[in-house]
Amino acid sequence: MFLQFIRKSQAMLNNAIRYSLPSLQSLNKSIFKSKALQYLSKMNQPIKKVSDLTKTEKERLSIADYFHDLEVEGRRLYMLTLTYNYGNKKEEHQKIMAEKTSIHFYQYALLPHLTNKKNFYRQPDLPICYSFLDDQPYERKRVGIHSHMIMAVKNTIDLGLQKLKGFLLPHEIVKMNMPKNSIQQENGMRSIDRIRSFDIQRCERGEVVTLYASKSIQKYPEYKVFGYKKIINR
Repeated sequence: MFLQFIRKSQAMLNNAIRYSLPSLQSLNKSIFKSKALQYLSKMNQPIKKVSDLTKTEKERLSIADYFHDLEVEGRRLYMLTLTYNYGNKKEEHQKIMAEKTSIHFYQYALLPHLTNKKNFYRQPDLPICYSFLDDQPYERKRVGIHSHMIMAVKNTIDLGLQKLKGFLLPHEIVKMNMPKNSIQQENGMRSIDRIRSFDIQRCERGEVVTLYASKSIQKYPEYKVFGYKKIINR
């Protein structure tokens, strides 16, 4: 009799957990959307509904929603900000240099360092990373066009990023492992030479940071997506 009571109680608990999980997920999604819409609304203005958003804002919300889902799945979010040494280059040249340098840095310096492998594309748990351009002041300083990269990572990569967390200067980045392949190593070193600073922070509020990173998407609509077998242009 007592054993039957235990089994019945366990079954009731399992059912409660099974039915409560979707409710918790739905609540979590609702809270995320509320915070995201609040962020996209202008100060002292009514909070927007999704139907009030512009096409660009809807795209930013969609990206934030995607990273929110990755976070719910167990990935951790980080934001990397790269500023560059431009000299007197004009805006169009800055844009080209920022795009190329961010790709080379990510592929030939950061990922080999985090995975400790030159054939990192064969790794099953690569980070998913979106890279956006921005030309608004960073840390209240005008630094020209710079890159914000949002990374969703699993545990193995997370440990490596925790060691890097903070603000790094080029001479500190040089310590990263790079592929032995001479062309890849050359691309990695060239990218580091062009970087003024590298800042990496753990995202405690994913929806806000993702929306912040994509704030110049209307001016620079093409962004890079890493984490697949090839780089995707969006």
